[in-house]
Amino acid sequence: MLDRRPLTETEVERRVRPARDRVFANLDPFGQPFTARLSDRDLLFPVSFELEAGQLAALRGAAATVGDDSAFLLLLAGTPDEPHYWELPSADASPYEPFDFLLENALLSPSGQWGMLISSEDHAVIAGAPVFMQVIRERFPQSDHPTEMSLAPPPDRVIEIISEYDSSPEMFERIVREGTPVPTSDGDTDARRFVRYWRTLLGRERHEADWVERLLAHVYGVDQAQGLLTECGWYPDLREQEEAQPPRG
Repeated sequence: MLDRRPLTETEVERRVRPARDRVFANLDPFGQPFTARLSDRDLLFPVSFELEAGQLAALRGAAATVGDDSAFLLLLAGTPDEPHYWELPSADASPYEPFDFLLENALLSPSGQWGMLISSEDHAVIAGAPVFMQVIRERFPQSDHPTEMSLAPPPDRVIEIISEYDSSPEMFERIVREGTPVPTSDGDTDARRFVRYWRTLLGRERHEADWVERLLAHVYGVDQAQGLLTECGWYPDLREQEEAQPPRG
């Protein structure tokens, strides 16, 4: 059985980079990360840096459909002196054990048939072969322990709270204390929940997150993305636009 282990520079060049270049055009979970060859994509929200047991089991089952019995873990943030590339066997029930504090990361198919990027804002983007994505959509569960960022502060407190991000170690506690859950309904998809979260967080200033529109277009295509944004009230209606206009005279 494979052992969980950091990869050498030689292994990274020989095994990781070819697979990564088949899957990822870049490693930006807020941009357009996937290559054209992987057009079956989805967005997951909320997702923490460490996948939960049920989520790992779903990923393991999906990976098995394309013949992968391990995954590469790419640490996208951390200290310079720690290994940034690991191989995790699918059978490992505690793959995150070596890491005291995990931040943004990517999980990658050694055969180059799927990849997943987990962002610093509690969403993940995933793409893969159709059989892989079918299992993800059928089995990947909602988080049992949503992170603090799945709570949105009241719109009139957003600027005040966010402006203290660098100076207040209690910011996240305040968001939890003063915030309200992301508005959802039974049967909501992760994508709808994601859009509603950012809509609630930003209020009318949604032009400040135009990356949301670009990311959704990359994941779902322009038409489906626009339909999703409209359905979730992302675009301001006429009344909002009129109220936002400065008074005349």
